[in-house]
Amino acid sequence: MPATQQMPHGPPRSRSGWSDQMGGTVIAASSNPASTPGSPPHEPQPHRHQLPSGKPAQLGSLESQVMEVLWNGDSLTIREVINRLPKPSAYTTIATVLGNLHKKDLVCSRKEGHSTRYFACVLPQEYAAHVMRYVLEHSPNPQACIENFIDNLRPADLDILCDVIRKQRGIYAL
Repeated sequence: MPATQQMPHGPPRSRSGWSDQMGGTVIAASSNPASTPGSPPHEPQPHRHQLPSGKPAQLGSLESQVMEVLWNGDSLTIREVINRLPKPSAYTTIATVLGNLHKKDLVCSRKEGHSTRYFACVLPQEYAAHVMRYVLEHSPNPQACIENFIDNLRPADLDILCDVIRKQRGIYAL
């Protein structure tokens, strides 16, 4: 297959994944059982961007609301995003926000007929982990940062953390 080929039923495909309509390439993960090699993904969840290294994108209030809508939905048009927001916003405002989120590598898009559909190209837990990793790497005292974090965890979350650490360390009995 050439480096990029226009598929008759989807966006151009490169060797690394599906091209989004704003110029980026999204990686198709194999976690969606409905996806088959050579066919366009049916849902936005398989599309993945690797978050860039460095400082995580800071999200404004409206950007956070739009990301929550996209993380909780399928691929959506601008109008569908607007309809799911807690407060109405102008079409052009949301179009601008989606463009800004794309520049921050958090949102991708694809053409579908005459519409453009937008979707989150990173998972919320990936974004949160990226923020936490950055904070630890840039803290003058990572140990104090971790201790303070743990001191403020709910017991159920502390249990989850302990389970994850045990699995990472290969300790399965307790």
